[in-house]
Amino acid sequence: MVLPCRSDERLMTFTMKNLIRMLAALTAMLCLAACTPALAAPVEGLGLVADSEDTYIDFGAVKISDKKIDQITALLDAMPNLQKADMFEGRISNENMDMLTERYPDIEFGWTVRVGNHTLRTDQTAFSTLHNPKRDTEHGTREFYALKFCKKLEALDLGHNKITDISFLSEHKNLKVLILACNKIKDISVLAELTELEYLELFTNKFTDITPLSGLTNLIDLNLSNCGITDLTPLYNLPKLDRFRLCMNGLLSDEQRREFESVYPDATVGWATHPTGEGWREHHRYDTIYRIFHSNVYEPFMTEPPAEDAANEEETK
Repeated sequence: MVLPCRSDERLMTFTMKNLIRMLAALTAMLCLAACTPALAAPVEGLGLVADSEDTYIDFGAVKISDKKIDQITALLDAMPNLQKADMFEGRISNENMDMLTERYPDIEFGWTVRVGNHTLRTDQTAFSTLHNPKRDTEHGTREFYALKFCKKLEALDLGHNKITDISFLSEHKNLKVLILACNKIKDISVLAELTELEYLELFTNKFTDITPLSGLTNLIDLNLSNCGITDLTPLYNLPKLDRFRLCMNGLLSDEQRREFESVYPDATVGWATHPTGEGWREHHRYDTIYRIFHSNVYEPFMTEPPAEDAANEEETK
């Protein structure tokens, strides 16, 4: 048996020590690389310059259009951390807005969309088809498709149109004020999903089943006038109801009306005259609604009315 000499042992020891040091250094380098953020690379397109690691981009005055959609996607593809992209000055089709929201589900887009001859920004919190200097009324259901991109709406006035299907409202779970009066609506099932609603006008429509309203426990003001309603019992569990109106209805008996009033002894209930008569719009909450739809900015109702308004409302009861 041949024993290794001391020089061989020293060489092996030296080699092992160096190998351990090299592995330790390599491990440290890998850890450092994992903890160090990637360097941002410049991204250019459509006259804009951004960094690939940016989380926000504003297209500013760039006139985005369907013809530039490939340039838009190329720019967005190069920004993997993007969370918000504003394109308010652009005009692209509903189809391309659908494509962009599906392709980039983690990006919040800011667009200007069109409903009939009305335009609104997707960051608006309120919109009305009536309060527009150049308004045209009686829009059909299909013209409201673009509202699906307006996720921040809390107040919506689509009264006096030709709407037959309101299923598009399922996109708007945050609505607190909704006016759908004077349309051609036969089915209000989708309203069961809008549990944040506080103010609801549905008068002069074609529906008869009001069971979808039974779970809207935040309702404060409800107007169902001039609809073919024969049963009020679905409304017997609305703890915040303060005002209710159901005139122009010859289908309910006096007994049904008295029973409803007994369920809500402290509410203001109106059965007579016009849908908006008997002080329906002489109220501090309607004053708030007026401001909301003339400013396109939602504001919450006051808990208590101003003293002067309270006195006037008491007189109208």
